[in-house]
Amino acid sequence: MKSKRFSLYAASLMIAACSCGAQTLIHEENMAELKCAMPNENIKFAGSSAPGQLFFNDEPVNLKLAIKRGDRKGEVAYSFIMQEIGTRTPGKNVKSMKGWNDTSGHAPIVDLIGQPAPFDFKVSFTDAEWATPEVQNVPLPKRFGTYAIVLLPPPEGPTSATRCP
Repeated sequence: MKSKRFSLYAASLMIAACSCGAQTLIHEENMAELKCAMPNENIKFAGSSAPGQLFFNDEPVNLKLAIKRGDRKGEVAYSFIMQEIGTRTPGKNVKSMKGWNDTSGHAPIVDLIGQPAPFDFKVSFTDAEWATPEVQNVPLPKRFGTYAIVLLPPPEGPTSATRCP
């Protein structure tokens, strides 16, 4: 079965893209580059241990998530990958202006830099509609940069959250 990925509205791709710049990074072409779906209402980034999600070397990184329960129960294994990204390739831009209202030109398409770094964690689902795990001690890459986090589905397969191959 093909691996499925969920986009997670989280670290650096979305975090470094502050609300004023998020529209330049969160669009279909960048999600296709990361091989994931657009962020959705079933999986949310709820914060972190650092103001503004700006982390420094040797600082603990804790990410707060909100995941809609759906049909999941008990403890479920999840993982995500951290992928360094950039937007420096001249001419590597979104071709359409769909969803884009800035007159500065076409939004950049991200470059994937280096290899993705995986991280596993578990989420406990109860009868509550949302599980709100705080993923502790995420191993932040030592290299300064901008990183996207892509949430991978539980091993039992696709869930009710947005999916893409």
